[in-house]
Amino acid sequence: MTINITFSDESAGDALSETVDIGAALNPGTAGTPQDFYIRHDAEVAPITNCAFYITEYAGTSYPGTGLGAAADLDELVVWGDIDQASTITVDDGSMRICQDHGAFDFAADNTYIFHAGQGLVGSAIVLKQESASIGSPAGDGEIPVSGEAHVQVRISIPSDVSGAASRAVSLVFAFSATS
Repeated sequence: MTINITFSDESAGDALSETVDIGAALNPGTAGTPQDFYIRHDAEVAPITNCAFYITEYAGTSYPGTGLGAAADLDELVVWGDIDQASTITVDDGSMRICQDHGAFDFAADNTYIFHAGQGLVGSAIVLKQESASIGSPAGDGEIPVSGEAHVQVRISIPSDVSGAASRAVSLVFAFSATS
């Protein structure tokens, strides 16, 4: 039996399209509006486990960015995240972040993860935290229970030293294991 995953922008909502615009940061040094992602599955017997996120080059049918291409967009976001991760500044200055506590979304808190070279790429995925459950009670991190749902937010911020307007495109991948 196939297990289907649904991403929605509202709880129990309709599935999102292949490409989702997660907002605009209109000026360098500012953050865009967070995009809500509600994640559920149709497994009936067991929870899905090993749930995690990572980013890769944009893999959609047509590149929607205005930058130098999918590979350059990914490289740029990783560099922004590397700089942000190493910073002692409490407010991010350029990165893609995922916040995983549906009860207290705060992009400066411990429940926020920055996509950078050491985290959030293939081989170093960001594990879905138990605190992201908005429906159901997972047994631990990386799990969405049967009839459960997780809620995360993703946000992009533009470094203060970037000039000019451009759109970037990456693929946010949700990996999981399931028993049918």
